[in-house]
Amino acid sequence: PFVLSTSFGLADRLRRNRLEIERTKKSLNERIKELNCLYSISTIVDFYKGNPEKIYQEVVNIIPPNWQNPENTCASITIRNKTFYTDNFQITPWKLTCNIIENEIIIGRIDVFHLEDVREYGNEPLLEEEHKLLYDIAERISLVVKNERFETELELHSQNLERMVAEKTQ
Repeated sequence: PFVLSTSFGLADRLRRNRLEIERTKKSLNERIKELNCLYSISTIVDFYKGNPEKIYQEVVNIIPPNWQNPENTCASITIRNKTFYTDNFQITPWKLTCNIIENEIIIGRIDVFHLEDVREYGNEPLLEEEHKLLYDIAERISLVVKNERFETELELHSQNLERMVAEKTQ
């Protein structure tokens, strides 16, 4: 009897260890997707520099594949009264929203929706890490907006300088 209870205890510990390894593996895979998402955004911003609308559309398209339940996720980015959607966009009750802020002013938002309630599959509808990822995406979009504004201001200053030089040399 003593040997039997020890082997049952060992089997139980092995089962718990396997479950913990599976949970850790799943969590690490989600973190990898999040890092890939942020890397992809950096690549998109570099590639489409000077074309913010293309950046916003490409960014909204990469959000669902990097979410916990990609086949059940859609998203939109609204910025300055213009909205960019994923192809499968639908408004549902399962929503996560993050504001896009520039100079302490809300200039837009990102909305991520689940197309159905994923709790019935034993999943949390929105992970804490997804909240953080959405915040990070909003920060990066805010930087795109700032850079766009700085580029416009730089162009205006450059034109004014050229005009002033032309006036002085005539």
